[in-house]
Amino acid sequence: MLTARVLLIFSYNLDLDGAEFTFVHYLQQLLSGNPLYLNPESHPYSAVIYAPANLYLAYYTSRFFHLDYIRDIHTLYILGRSISFVFVLLCIYYIWQFSKRYTEDKNTQIISVSLFLLLLTGHAYAFRPDSMKIAFFIGFMYYYISYFYFEKNKKNAFLFLLFTLLSVLSKQDVVIYVMLIHFANFCVHRTVEIALFCLLSAFSIGLLFLLLHLIFGPYCLVSLFDFNLQVISNVTKSYNLIVVICNAIRLFPLYLILVYLFLHAKHTKDAALVKMLCIAGLLSAFLSSFFLFRPGSFLNYTYEHISIILFAIVFFIINVKSKPKYSNLFIGYAIMLLFCGLVVKSYLVSLKNENGFKERYFELEKLRNDIQPYLKNNEAVFPANIELCLFIADKNVVYGHEYHLDRALYANFGLTATSRLMHINSKPYDDKFKNGEIPYLLYINKETTNTVVAEYYPNYREFQKPGNYILAKYQPLQ
Repeated sequence: MLTARVLLIFSYNLDLDGAEFTFVHYLQQLLSGNPLYLNPESHPYSAVIYAPANLYLAYYTSRFFHLDYIRDIHTLYILGRSISFVFVLLCIYYIWQFSKRYTEDKNTQIISVSLFLLLLTGHAYAFRPDSMKIAFFIGFMYYYISYFYFEKNKKNAFLFLLFTLLSVLSKQDVVIYVMLIHFANFCVHRTVEIALFCLLSAFSIGLLFLLLHLIFGPYCLVSLFDFNLQVISNVTKSYNLIVVICNAIRLFPLYLILVYLFLHAKHTKDAALVKMLCIAGLLSAFLSSFFLFRPGSFLNYTYEHISIILFAIVFFIINVKSKPKYSNLFIGYAIMLLFCGLVVKSYLVSLKNENGFKERYFELEKLRNDIQPYLKNNEAVFPANIELCLFIADKNVVYGHEYHLDRALYANFGLTATSRLMHINSKPYDDKFKNGEIPYLLYINKETTNTVVAEYYPNYREFQKPGNYILAKYQPLQ
């Protein structure tokens, strides 16, 4: 599995998983000399809805290698994916160390790591912050458990607080799961010390967000929170419902194991720890399912949930590894997960497809040259397909895809959603298209994107058609 992901690091695919072209755009924004958090409610309407750690690591690494944000787009992908892969290895390290603490059996350690990899999706390996966040979250759990269940010393306390902040700096939604671990631990022990550490963690996170505001300016928290608050107006018409159902089916055997462990905790090596992990695992099942209903979400929203379960599963493996009936069921489940991973192409390498990806990449470089004469006067252009932004990032590009995430999802992936921003009014942004302040649209000539353009941008007419792409110009009907 890891070998396949190493090979995919060098793929010319512009989106191995999780709309990674979005993160290349963010990196280009930094490399072009702009701040990461621009005003998302004014031109060019770029809303960076992620915490800064992953992007700044990629930025400083790019600067170190003197990468150009236009000429080295493929290398930027390689860099971002390589960073993600390193953090997956860090996840493996902590899972291995946790397993090793409670058993010397190498098979248990290998099974734990293998199960973790089988439960990951391609999001973890793409140019995204998910693997960084989950590595720091697993590190937080490791040191948190070390402090409360293994050795209470200042080092473990300091490290779990440090990893709390590092995980939040990677992706801010991890806050909920950090607090969940504190809550589950309090349910088991009910001590003042746990409550105080919970308050200390909350206070530290609050200070961290204040620091982000002071460093990055007033638009940072607006982007991180207001532009993340997307809601679905019709659940039955959104792809999210299918994702939630599929995830519940995929993890159902693990939920049964959690219930089994909770009921038989007294027979395990560390009953209190097992109870804590089972409580956190079962509660996080509801939390992760709820967050899967956010427009744009996918199985990466379950990574913290999976990590909590996996720590509990270590004790299940230790207890049943000598019982053939349970072992065979466990092997069957692992085979099913492997099959699911192949279906969604998490660990699939295709030389035939790769040739197509490479051809399309150079086709987009040619597209850049073809449309440059029409943008020479710095006219604004809106690429309805987000990956097109990358190849004209030095032009007057308008973004704003977060304003209408449902349109972006359908245009780019064919996914149906009914989303809207809770606290942001999209009318000033939409008026730019109605009055012609944005003279050009650029998009891929395919059914889903054509449908979006026809429905939401009726004042634009096809102007040029270079290859399989369309440059449309504002020409309202008289």
